[in-house]
Amino acid sequence: MAKARKQKPSPTQGGRTNAALQLLQPIPDREPWTWAQKGTALGLGIVLLGSAFALDYSVDQGFDAPKRLLFLLGAWIAVIATACASGRIEGALRDPFWRYPVRALPRILLVVAALLAVVSGLVAPGPSDWGDLRFIATGGLLIWMGMRIGKHHHVVKTVWVLALIAVLANTLLSLLQHTDMPSPVQVARLGGRFDTGGLLGNEGLVSLAAALSIPSLLAFAGKFKGLGRTSLIGAALLSVLVIVLNQQLTSLIAAAAGGSVWAVLRWRLVWIARLTPLFCVIALVVGLVPSLRQPVLARIGMQTIASAQIKTTYRLGAVAASVAMINERPWLGHGPGSYARDSQRFRVRAAEAWRTRLEMPPNANAFVYAHQDYLQWGAEFGLPSLLLGLAGLFAVLWRCALAAWRNADPETLAVVSTLCAGAVMALAWFPIHVPILAALLALAFGRAVVLGEARSLGETP
Repeated sequence: MAKARKQKPSPTQGGRTNAALQLLQPIPDREPWTWAQKGTALGLGIVLLGSAFALDYSVDQGFDAPKRLLFLLGAWIAVIATACASGRIEGALRDPFWRYPVRALPRILLVVAALLAVVSGLVAPGPSDWGDLRFIATGGLLIWMGMRIGKHHHVVKTVWVLALIAVLANTLLSLLQHTDMPSPVQVARLGGRFDTGGLLGNEGLVSLAAALSIPSLLAFAGKFKGLGRTSLIGAALLSVLVIVLNQQLTSLIAAAAGGSVWAVLRWRLVWIARLTPLFCVIALVVGLVPSLRQPVLARIGMQTIASAQIKTTYRLGAVAASVAMINERPWLGHGPGSYARDSQRFRVRAAEAWRTRLEMPPNANAFVYAHQDYLQWGAEFGLPSLLLGLAGLFAVLWRCALAAWRNADPETLAVVSTLCAGAVMALAWFPIHVPILAALLALAFGRAVVLGEARSLGETP
């Protein structure tokens, strides 16, 4: 009987490929927990559950400052536990960036964007809010944690379970509040129209969290059968119901965007994937050309500034203020936290330039956030930081989407679709400034960086 011939490894089976594939092959569940892994899971659990549930119960109306405290504390516990671990560093993180510049490019862009943000705080014309910068820096640490937990499958699974519990518990509480169920603790209402904000204080924040969970629930539903799949799909439908009851159009659009990305990658819908860039180009042209833009605005009832303010729930003044801030200091911005301090002055300046009145919402007298995270980042940290950060974000998303196209792994699908939903909601809200939303997006982005390493194989969908 002839012996089987030994095949030579192909070029795509070299060290670089093995390093990327190793990131996508987690340790089996039977691997025992180490103290470092327990510390990491504990820290990230404090971040997620603390951001979702923490309240100061000794204060009337349950002031929610502990959410930000536990967001910071839990992140540092996870970082210290990971730093003290004796395990090996992943090959892709150990490789010098000059050996694989294409693979390291997104990280380089993000690091430069972060450095420019720090510099903007040092040269700001007014006092900077270093607490705001500390919060954003903690989100950066969570991105790093999302990258590091990849080789510990049980830690990854624990984090996903805790994240879904944190979101679904608030979603269910918001639904019960719609039935006039008395709450066990009174929570301060942070704006909004209904007292259905769960433990987050605003029904919009609950709806945004629910929108992030919907693509993940759909993605993981494909991994189960029977009761497990039915439960996950039921939870996704429950989240949609809460968004509709809370009348949150932005959350519904974000959930639809994330669900569409999941469907395209899950079933490899080539024709939709090819039409999407064309649709984006058409939308961009219509938005930039006045003769095309005006009929569209008239069609949706936004032909005048007054009607546009009502349709956007008076966000137009907040966006105009951020644009005015960018026009004054486009390179390094006004420093962290400057929008909350200076937006009123710039809103009045924009109203004078437009020769109109930019009104405030009837339930508020100032905007702390621009309700447009991209423009607020540009106003506070400058356009170069914004553009470099966006380039890094889309590079990571593109590579992770390619990995999901090649192999419809549930977690890869969940990560890509969740981040796409977050990118859409940032157009009209401020998810990177809300502890629970920032934690979910930062950890998902860290996982996307690692899962997208398969792009270094040079394959295309």
